[in-house]
Amino acid sequence: MARYTINDRMSEGFADHRDETRTQIQRLKDVFAALDQPAEGQRSLTPAGLENNRRELEAQIVDDDLLNAASLNPGLMTERVEMTAYEGLTTIAALVDLGGDVQHPLDSTYDEAKSRFRDLELLWDRLSPS
Repeated sequence: MARYTINDRMSEGFADHRDETRTQIQRLKDVFAALDQPAEGQRSLTPAGLENNRRELEAQIVDDDLLNAASLNPGLMTERVEMTAYEGLTTIAALVDLGGDVQHPLDSTYDEAKSRFRDLELLWDRLSPS
């Protein structure tokens, strides 16, 4: 997504998110190791669907501000999905008392998703007409 935005700040934010995602994947591997379970990845259809929607919109938009909004919206949606997933995982981990080796990495990832969402909301506010 970083390469498709016109706005430099958005591009940087999406690139930072890509790096955070790599860290989050490693945390999840650590969580599975703490549970003595194999870490098996599953592809989510949500990012692919959001990317397809972005491409379709991009092909029809000529206004730069509208194009930025069309690029930012999938980022916001992705962060909402991530926050919901990690909120559920942290709640479950706490309820069954899985311990800090599981709880802390999940909490950290949830906090990062919330922070990234707030950053994207600020960008959205700047792009939205007053």
